[in-house]
Amino acid sequence: TSGKSAYALQSFFGRVNLNYKNRYVGTFTVRTDGSSKFAPSHRWGVFPAVGLGWVFSDEPFFNVSKDLVNFAKLRVSWGMLGNDKIGNYLYYPTIDPKGKQVVMNGEVVYIPTKKYEIDENIHWEVMSGLDVGVSAQMFRQRLNLELGWYNKVTDDLLAYVSPSSSLGAGYAITNAGSIQNQGIEFSLEWNDRIGDFRYGANFNGATLRNKVLSLGNNNADIVSGDYHRTSVDEAIGSFYGYVQDGIFQNQQEIDSYYPMPWNVKPGDIRFKDMDGDKKITDKDRTFIGNPLPDFTYGF
Repeated sequence: TSGKSAYALQSFFGRVNLNYKNRYVGTFTVRTDGSSKFAPSHRWGVFPAVGLGWVFSDEPFFNVSKDLVNFAKLRVSWGMLGNDKIGNYLYYPTIDPKGKQVVMNGEVVYIPTKKYEIDENIHWEVMSGLDVGVSAQMFRQRLNLELGWYNKVTDDLLAYVSPSSSLGAGYAITNAGSIQNQGIEFSLEWNDRIGDFRYGANFNGATLRNKVLSLGNNNADIVSGDYHRTSVDEAIGSFYGYVQDGIFQNQQEIDSYYPMPWNVKPGDIRFKDMDGDKKITDKDRTFIGNPLPDFTYGF
């Protein structure tokens, strides 16, 4: 078999730059993108952005010695960015000739089904972000400092959802939720020289707090395998399981503890009864960790 597909993206872009005495700067941008991956009625998205900067080290009130602080700038930016990274023609219904199979008179018979459910209203996934930070150069430009706070929210997340049982093995893609990423970023860089020898060092890091704000399908949890679950107010793909509560030391401890649906022997892990029903069941599983790092760094 062979196939052929086509994809088109058309964009319009405008920008205005403002600069007053190299002390107050601003950039205003608007772009409009049209993608053939969405139905004609939802094809276009408008994504504005604003960036503002204030070099407060040039203000008359800034009396810090230039040998200590050579340059200091406050920056604030906000913007929106669209994502159309999905397959082509997903707003058209498609038939899978071998969608389901049944056995009739001892032979396998294939029944055509829809390959996936369509969402005619599928549209751009939009990430909006706010960044606030400070940039500084110190000690005659030998030390460069960058410190910033960010808050990024992705709305109308393009995601695959499980189909109804009548559809076979297909998946449906739709705008299915919102996710927030928030944290602090920093960078320290030192550059200097000893005679003809130049050297430099850099240390940077970032914190991350990821949280699901909403999900499709009435905010129902998304279960990924046995130990991962995505739920509102939790991080994406959070670890989901039993809470450890020590180790069984001997058979007497096992006999005096709550019933468990598996065989237990001394040396096995003891788990907490989270729902208070005095037995260990699947209802005692809960969120036990975040797979995303809280802090990353490099040097």
